[in-house]
Amino acid sequence: MLCVLASLLLAATAPSVAESNVILRTAAEINDFYAQKYPGDATFEIEGSIRPDGENYIFEDTTGATLLHRIKTDPPPKSCSAKLTGFTLFEKNEAFVIAQTATITGEAAFRPPADLKIQEIEPSRLCFTEVRTTGLVVDAHKDDVDARFTILLLKDGNAYLPVSFPANRYTDPTRFVGARVEAAGMLLRAIRGTRKFSGPIITDTHVRVIVPPPADPFNAPLLQRSWYTMTPSDIAALDSHLIRGRVLAIWNDDHLLVRDADGNLLNVILARPDSLPESDAIVECVGYPQTDLFRITLTNARWRPFADTSFHVPTDIPSLPATADSILLDTNGCKRVDGDHYGKLVRLVVGQAVHEAEALAERSGDETDAGCRADEGEARQVEADRARV
Repeated sequence: MLCVLASLLLAATAPSVAESNVILRTAAEINDFYAQKYPGDATFEIEGSIRPDGENYIFEDTTGATLLHRIKTDPPPKSCSAKLTGFTLFEKNEAFVIAQTATITGEAAFRPPADLKIQEIEPSRLCFTEVRTTGLVVDAHKDDVDARFTILLLKDGNAYLPVSFPANRYTDPTRFVGARVEAAGMLLRAIRGTRKFSGPIITDTHVRVIVPPPADPFNAPLLQRSWYTMTPSDIAALDSHLIRGRVLAIWNDDHLLVRDADGNLLNVILARPDSLPESDAIVECVGYPQTDLFRITLTNARWRPFADTSFHVPTDIPSLPATADSILLDTNGCKRVDGDHYGKLVRLVVGQAVHEAEALAERSGDETDAGCRADEGEARQVEADRARV
């Protein structure tokens, strides 16, 4: 889309040096223009290496690399070093850098890819440059918007970075999942096109396996109680771990709520599952732990049935009598999940049963039991033994 729009812009009259007091002379200064650090349009006179990138060109000099949307006159067919002049402009919130002339001066001299950890990659400084990094592949899938490309999600500690490549470059890219790989390509601030806020991504990536994935991905350490004393960033830095438990709820075709043998509740987010377990099934799930405000979540997870008859998940969990209002309204009447109910087993009651439950709770001092003692003969009681909020 940028290329088409840039072509249309060429029909407009280019600004002259007289119309602009700003002359950009380096890739870094052009990137400052993209970042809108200049008040308006400008012209440029630059010298460095260029290479074709579709209908665009990548320009690199000693200060960094940047994008040229078009070379109007005699565009070089291949990589070379050149002197270029042209103009910049903004059109409908899009920034364009268009070269009017290109004079070839010799062979291209691009720098080799910079070797960086994922945590060291700075998109604002390194955009359009070649980078090389390593990470654990935790997901592989076709681009949700453009099926011509495949995306791998790399993890290094608690840092994540997607990389993309043409879908026909590797057969069955899911074979990379679980492997530690080296990925090299061009860093962009966001996925090309209209997804301007996707976050940084390495494009046109070449992938090399450093450590192959495990033969059995479920051969991973079990969740430890010590996790509950760790910080969220320390938990997110862990490699894949295993949990076992009973499925209490399933939603969104990829989310599970699981109770483990210690009675803990855990969220599981499956990575594009082919199938889902039944509610109440005993399963084991392997994935990468993260947290929300309340509990641990396994992300990019897989599941399979777990049939060990000695494994026991507690079922005698006390339930709280509750109504929709008591769950979804706080004490000030604001619409939000009431913190006293979050993550707890509740028994939904309606009508007179609410008052019965409250009275029994006051008399017994044990409101966790009151809902199941309400008189069903005088009011209808709706049970949801595993309703979660």
